[in-house]
Amino acid sequence: MKYLAVETVGEGQGIIDILDLQKLIAGEKVESLFKISPHPGLVHIVQWKRGLLMFSSDFFLEQKNNEVQARHTNLSLVQKEYYYLDMRSQKVIPHNPLLKRPVTYYSRMLWHRKASVRLNAAIALRTLHAKSALPQLKSVFRRERDARVKENLKVTIDYLEGK
Repeated sequence: MKYLAVETVGEGQGIIDILDLQKLIAGEKVESLFKISPHPGLVHIVQWKRGLLMFSSDFFLEQKNNEVQARHTNLSLVQKEYYYLDMRSQKVIPHNPLLKRPVTYYSRMLWHRKASVRLNAAIALRTLHAKSALPQLKSVFRRERDARVKENLKVTIDYLEGK
């Protein structure tokens, strides 16, 4: 079976639909076989390669049946990351192995040089209820110099400790 990936944008929201190319060519009615819609994040087609659709997004993605969405609005990524869609298995595979382990990904981002990234990492770890990240959070808290980030780290630590 051959597929066509179609990227559309509506109200600033990108969506990728995978269509049956043979049905389209034959003039038959076609519906999306697979949808990638990472609202509020972005998504872009990169290329088809060896039967895999490579695409990028700036959010952690979660697959539910034949649809992929942003896992949570607080789980944006530091930079766009690449994913592969295998239509034979209908599975989405992240290129970066850390995207399979969001707590590890955001724990590492706590050490980023930009305060905005550290702030986002603290919010993401709170969103993930990542109690396993408490040692990292406490270590970063002791060293943090940015008042806004430090305050958010404290809120995250307190939340995860049940205070």
